[in-house]
Formats: sequence, C-alpha cells, structure tokens
Amino acid sequence: MSIRFKKADLNNDEDCRNIIEMTDHYAQDPMGGGQPLPDEVRKNLIRELKEMEGEQVYLGRDESGKTVAIANCFISFSTFLAGKTLYVHDLAVHEEYRSRGIGQQMLDFIEDQARKLGCKAITLEVLENNPARKLYERNGFKIKKPFYLFARKTL
Repeated sequence: MSIRFKKADLNNDEDCRNIIEMTDHYAQDPMGGGQPLPDEVRKNLIRELKEMEGEQVYLGRDESGKTVAIANCFISFSTFLAGKTLYVHDLAVHEEYRSRGIGQQMLDFIEDQARKLGCKAITLEVLENNPARKLYERNGFKIKKPFYLFARKTL
C-alpha cells in the first residue's frame, strides 16, 4: 500500500482535523487507554501543539487522501548523548489499515526526519503487551530490562 507521509501543518484546517481524529482514534484503542479524548482536549490540542517548541506531528495518507496514520513526536534532549532526540509520544495506524506495513513505513519516515533534524536517537514508550512492540524491536529499539517504570503526576 502506497502511503504519503508529511509533517502536519498546524495552520491547515484539514491537517488539524486529522490530528484530532487520529489521536482520538488511538486514544480509544486499548493500547491508547480505551477512552475517547475529553472534549476539552479535543478543543485545545492544536492550540497547545502550536505552543510546544519542538513539536513534530507526522501524518500518513493513502492514495485517496484519507489519513490512516499519525505520529505525535517531540524533539527532546539526551544528556547521555549530548544531543537532540526525537521522542515518539504516539504512533498509531487506523485499525482498518493495520498489518499492511504502514507502521514500518511510518517508522522509516520518522527515522529519516530525526536524521534531518540532527537527532542522535529516537525514543518511545510501549506497553509490554502492545503488539507493535515486535515492530519496534525489529527496527532496532532496545527494550531495557528491567523495565523502567513510567511515572506521571497529572496537574
């Protein structure tokens, strides 16, 4: 399947709609938490992304122009590498398009973008039971054992 990838334009209404729809689609998936995005998040997501320094949102569209994949990424910094990293916060393929190699194509696109940005690494978090974990490992992502615990304090 031929997919075209691009960095989303946060000033383009169609791209913004697709970001919200795909992020919500992922949020409703069991691997994304199984709940739709709250109305307040849907309302504020684009404005907040625009204010984030280092946001890198990538969209994948099929031949018809339908958005079928998203990666919400952010440029970060690694003190251990003394350089920029690209943190993949969300990577999702629409459920109707899974198992067609789109996740692999998105990872290839992300790696290309990270290299162009001068990043020294790409990082991501994945649930232990997420089927995409195998894809990440095949692409050179090393699962560190013992697993790090992810902690969050919501404010």
